[in-house]
Amino acid sequence: MSYVKFFSIVTFALVGVFFGNVSLHAMSFEEYQKNYPEEYQEENQNEELTTEENEAATPLTPEAKIALLQEKLIAYEEQLKPGNHTIANENSISQGKRIYVKMCRNCHGVGGRGDGPLAKAIKNIGDFTSPDMLSVSDQQIFDQITDGKPPMPSYRKSISEEDRWHLVNYIRTFAPKPNEK
Repeated sequence: MSYVKFFSIVTFALVGVFFGNVSLHAMSFEEYQKNYPEEYQEENQNEELTTEENEAATPLTPEAKIALLQEKLIAYEEQLKPGNHTIANENSISQGKRIYVKMCRNCHGVGGRGDGPLAKAIKNIGDFTSPDMLSVSDQQIFDQITDGKPPMPSYRKSISEEDRWHLVNYIRTFAPKPNEK
């Protein structure tokens, strides 16, 4: 049964229930097969076929289709979760460096050690070259840039979300590699 027809039947039934019209009703899958055998046969011949999971290339059952759609939905939801979805390529790092030079260098310094010209007047400036940075997630760095942490101001309004992720990618270039601890 095609999803369009299935959802049409479900919608038809819901409209009937909502408006209290007993003449509007949905038929079961079995009733559909019995009442429209030629359509059911035709639809089954055009069903999507599995590839890797089923070498015999049998049609997917409605349950399997639902499971597949659920998997795709879960994967899509994973993409929407907070986190750095900006690939740390040369372009991103270059954009992050441009922002760093303009907005961060005076406090954090050229090399990210927290030794910029304004650092003498400020205590506890982050050192991006510290091995401790290996245990800090991209999301934590992004959140600190976004929300600030006294005396560092929030950059939520002054740096776009995308540029904050580019900045995270650039800041990561200062951290030692895991084997350099």
